[in-house]
Amino acid sequence: MTADQPDMDNARPRRMRKLGVTLFVVAVLLTLLGIFHLIENWRGKAKWERLKRELVAKGEQLDLVAFVPPPIPPEQNFAATPFFAELFPGPKPTNWNSRHWPEGFLRLNPPTVSGRLRERQVTDMVAWQTLIRGTNGAAGSSEDRAKAAEAVLAALKPYEPALTELRAAAGRPRSRYDVEYTMGNPWGIRLPHLPVIKEVARVLSVKACAELATGKSERAMEDVRVMACLVRSMDSEIFLINYLVEVAALQLMLQPVWEGLALGSWSDAQLQELQNMLMQFNFVGQLALPLKAERAAGILTVEILMSQRYKVEFIEALTGQQQGGAVVVRNALALLVPRGWYRMEQVEYTRLSQEFMLPGADGTNRLVYPATVDGHQAQLRKALPGGVRAFFQHRMIARLLMPTVVNVHRRAAEAQTAVHQAAIACALERYRRKHNDYPTDLAALASEFMASVPNDVIGGKPLRYKTGKPFVLYSIAWDEKDNGGTPGKTLWDEKGDWVWTYPQ
Repeated sequence: MTADQPDMDNARPRRMRKLGVTLFVVAVLLTLLGIFHLIENWRGKAKWERLKRELVAKGEQLDLVAFVPPPIPPEQNFAATPFFAELFPGPKPTNWNSRHWPEGFLRLNPPTVSGRLRERQVTDMVAWQTLIRGTNGAAGSSEDRAKAAEAVLAALKPYEPALTELRAAAGRPRSRYDVEYTMGNPWGIRLPHLPVIKEVARVLSVKACAELATGKSERAMEDVRVMACLVRSMDSEIFLINYLVEVAALQLMLQPVWEGLALGSWSDAQLQELQNMLMQFNFVGQLALPLKAERAAGILTVEILMSQRYKVEFIEALTGQQQGGAVVVRNALALLVPRGWYRMEQVEYTRLSQEFMLPGADGTNRLVYPATVDGHQAQLRKALPGGVRAFFQHRMIARLLMPTVVNVHRRAAEAQTAVHQAAIACALERYRRKHNDYPTDLAALASEFMASVPNDVIGGKPLRYKTGKPFVLYSIAWDEKDNGGTPGKTLWDEKGDWVWTYPQ
């Protein structure tokens, strides 16, 4: 036995004691972690179930599947045409053939006009003709407009086969695009029809204006009918991006409506048809559907994270980033997070949506309340901290998803205002033709020219109206101040009215 042997013999018990202490500490920590998980899981589940019961009792729907539009028989479905069917995977109709929507026109940037961005201008056909020819010729005189419009129509002839197909389908009463609503990742659902709808509306808008410039109002009316059908075809779609494309398509549709009124091109029968068509749109009433569907998609997102939080692919699909090892580490850490905390994410996301995103509009009466919306947005920004605070306040999902819905109430109000103004403008023109002058106030339109004159979407009072040639019809707009019919200087100017008038 060496002199070092007693030290070695003494070291073994010390190591064993240290190992025992370590194991004891680990056991205590695991026990505490288990107790922590049990408490937090119970607390999170209890809060979520209580909130769900409260909302369901009020008639709210929190399941995304419930928002998916039901199938429609092809013979009743506007979207079941070969033109749209070829955008989606799956079996093609028997009459399907591989056609391509021409791209030449779509690459052109529309000519800009002088003046405020919120003031409509008659389409510059000479500028369009110059763009199509690819030259830098002179702008031309006003006498060239009809000839330039004929050239524009000739350039649009390659689109005619597809447009003819859409005109034939426009008589179908309903619409449901062949979107695959996969519930495994609601943010990965493909919507290939949205850019196509906007492209078709753009072509039809320019084409209808060119037809008006050449005196072909009935052909222009046919194109407006198809545009109206395109807008209505998205009524049952459930996401905010669909809703915003619908609003954009409406604005394209209103350009030929406005030009036909400005130039006196529409017949009395066409004015009546346009008026009836326009009053069917209720963008304020439709807003609740995508807002509630987005809420349901957020709730489903947390469910998927809870059951698949270790899958790198889902996180990358959700964030749109390939983060490799960083995601793996984050998912490993996520295993330490109690399941109840995911429930708390659902609670906070749903509560904030209910409190700050859904209020602000009255779909039944077509009213939007800017002060309410802006106040809620300010409160929401304060309620969504970043970093560690968002994690411990269980607002990570809310922070990720909620900023995407900012300004949607304003878009709804603008679209509804434009629809009401266009319908009233049709009635005013019909009144002028019968009485050789415009009425002194909008109340004169009631009964004979409109069943009821719609009020301002902002504030609920009658739209402001100034007689004259041209008359001025305007909403007090988002700042809720009467600016005398002066529009804002830029598209998103908070100051200025939303105006419908014609060039001097």
